[in-house]
Amino acid sequence: MTDTNPAPLTENQRTEIRSMLKTLSEQSSARASKRGTNRPTHKITKTIKVIPNPFEGIEEGQTVQGTDLSNGCIVLPFIQRTRLVLYPYHYDQIPLTRDEWIRMIQHDVGCSLSLSDAGSNDHLRFTVDANPPVRYMHLYLTAVSKTNYIISNWMYAT
Repeated sequence: MTDTNPAPLTENQRTEIRSMLKTLSEQSSARASKRGTNRPTHKITKTIKVIPNPFEGIEEGQTVQGTDLSNGCIVLPFIQRTRLVLYPYHYDQIPLTRDEWIRMIQHDVGCSLSLSDAGSNDHLRFTVDANPPVRYMHLYLTAVSKTNYIISNWMYAT
């Protein structure tokens, strides 16, 4: 009965294998240079795509449209939350009454209806607390019946 487990290599055998691999590599490089081709260098360069964030450096009184923001620009938790809540209503054109819109924004997004400017039936202004630089969120609605409205756009303001 023979032992099927291989014996470990000795240090002399390992040195011999290393020298054989080195010789084979040099021969392969020599053949490639004779053909006029070189061995590929494995230098990998990665370019990082920088997406400008519209909220960096925004001055007071400027606005950013909610539907125009790219996915890479969403760095504020408040902006992520409003997108998760409002995009289904925007894309699927789901109508709600004005009071339902107000309750949903207050409950799901965490904004409160502005006391100084509650807006009209087709424009609602909400105040945003503790999410600088965004201080206000404007919700623009379009009437689809006497009582129901769909989202046409929303904006974040400083």
